[in-house]
Amino acid sequence: MSQETLHILCYRWGSKYGVEYVNKLYSMVSRHLRVPHLFHCITDTAVGLDPRIIPELLPHDHFGGNWNKLMTFKPGILGLAPGSKIVCMDLDIVIVDSIDFIADHPEQTFVIAKNWATGVRGNSSVYRVTVGSHDYVWNDFIRDPEYVIDHFHGKTRQGGDQRWVNHAIQNYSYFRDGKIVSFKRHCRARSLELNLFGKTVTTAGFGEARVPDGAAVVLFHGDPVPPQVLNGPHGRWKKAPFVADHWR
Repeated sequence: MSQETLHILCYRWGSKYGVEYVNKLYSMVSRHLRVPHLFHCITDTAVGLDPRIIPELLPHDHFGGNWNKLMTFKPGILGLAPGSKIVCMDLDIVIVDSIDFIADHPEQTFVIAKNWATGVRGNSSVYRVTVGSHDYVWNDFIRDPEYVIDHFHGKTRQGGDQRWVNHAIQNYSYFRDGKIVSFKRHCRARSLELNLFGKTVTTAGFGEARVPDGAAVVLFHGDPVPPQVLNGPHGRWKKAPFVADHWR
């Protein structure tokens, strides 16, 4: 485990995620990361942020959507010197155990959570990059962003950073297997959907979602987000008591 200072980075803009998401992420990282670190947030407003979080304001002409996250690869990001280590984290994650593993193998310049879906190798909810090692990810994007957005977006034009990173970076390294998991895929969160008398009902009210043994980070990609399963089921997704225990 490296003792080099890590720079934890998250992004927040607009109203989809309240400032509490940033503050809770900061709190979870503080409890579960023993490696020396600083916590940064690139945001459209610093109002309400925990004063221990280092804010950096988004430019007024930012791209919106997840394309903003490509700034992690921007030369000179956060004013950091080449060789510094940034760990980018999405806001909709729950940290349940030690994340010291994110500092393992400091010689690797790009490390990402392994994706479970076909077609994309890595999941950009959590990744680590060495500043200056992959500037081309940003430089090639900013050279013709409309082309990239047209060809690499996801379900909407607001998302696609993950697809672009998958295309741009040829050599991937991954965090340890089993440490970063999906709420939907790995936590037994999905209930059955039954058709009764022409109506669709779920069994979400029976049983609870649970974190697999050995996991440290649970990704809540898409719907639901952590507070939606905090006290009860949400649609077809079961209640997740671990959210109440750790998302704070």
